[in-house]
Amino acid sequence: MAELRPLGDDLNDASRALAQALRELFEGLQVSVRRYAARRGLDPGTVSRYLNGTRLPPWQMISDLFADVAEHRGTAVTTEAIELVRGLYGLAVDAASSPKHAVEILEQQLADADRVSRRSSVRGDVLGDALLDRTQRIADLETRLNQLEADRIAEQKRADELAAAHPDISGLIAERNELRLEVERLQTDLKKAQAQRGGTDGSP
Repeated sequence: MAELRPLGDDLNDASRALAQALRELFEGLQVSVRRYAARRGLDPGTVSRYLNGTRLPPWQMISDLFADVAEHRGTAVTTEAIELVRGLYGLAVDAASSPKHAVEILEQQLADADRVSRRSSVRGDVLGDALLDRTQRIADLETRLNQLEADRIAEQKRADELAAAHPDISGLIAERNELRLEVERLQTDLKKAQAQRGGTDGSP
């Protein structure tokens, strides 16, 4: 695996901290930048800039990185780890972005949460392919649910401030609240799926 270049001296503190956290996650995959970019359909140069701190990645890229790390390890990325990266990401956005860009970031996160809610039928994801990749799918679901939980915790204050400054995003905030109920349902289904997995594994 090719080594990443040292972080530049001209990075601000927020960008440096985020880049370092993303590098630690990426290095856990034990793949080259070029190979990972091909896997995700991204430009290798763009991925390098994300990891070098010279370009702020969309949250979707970080969300995908969490999922890939969970699949590689076979265990979910913890809520605490996601909260840490989410906090660093928020600081980087504040340091480099306009209020308009901050609204766009929130829209991206809500779109991702909606995508996860619509496609994550836990029984289908976990039980449908249980003989092939049961553990990886459970880890992926747990990671995605942890991401949503971490996003809610980290974004509550920021979203309220944005809503006050930008009344046009009040609809997005309402949509976020609706997604919370869907996440709670997914968490309940996940527990049931895990219980069924245990019963299946223990069967003769």
